[in-house]
Amino acid sequence: MLILAIDPGISGALALYNPDVDFLHTEPLPVRWRMVNKQKKTEIDLEALFQWIAGRRDRITNAILEKPTAMPGAGATSQFNFGMTCGQIEGLLLGCELTLRTVHPAAWKTAMDVPSDKRRSKGRAVNFFPSHAAKLQAATEGECEAAMIALYGATGTVKPVKTTTGKAPRNKKKKK
Repeated sequence: MLILAIDPGISGALALYNPDVDFLHTEPLPVRWRMVNKQKKTEIDLEALFQWIAGRRDRITNAILEKPTAMPGAGATSQFNFGMTCGQIEGLLLGCELTLRTVHPAAWKTAMDVPSDKRRSKGRAVNFFPSHAAKLQAATEGECEAAMIALYGATGTVKPVKTTTGKAPRNKKKKK
């Protein structure tokens, strides 16, 4: 079982985790610069991310994408851009025909007793993965969160909200 977990965003990361053999690999999401109105803007390099996933597609059993909601105090443009990034990553994962599950930050953080502050989550990741402590202490907050999302997914508590066709499952009406 090889789980791909993604903490989206410019400072986000991905993790590959196999609980059967205690394998954990994390790295920041690939980014690139582009010029917009004579200013450098950073964005996720979707082509590089696709190539990275495609090279491992046959070994990945499922993917878990953190699906954050709006951030209080953030501007409309940044919220729009962040939403676009999350949607692009979700589309990329579905395009790779991976079994995709999404999870809200509050759900996995509450279940795993992880603080909402990303800066404080590094210590919690080290507690969950003691054999990878040195690597996680040197990792970014995004990498630590991606690792914990993968662990959360490995416990089987993440329910599918999307199928590989991209359609939401139908809710059955309750009979009275």
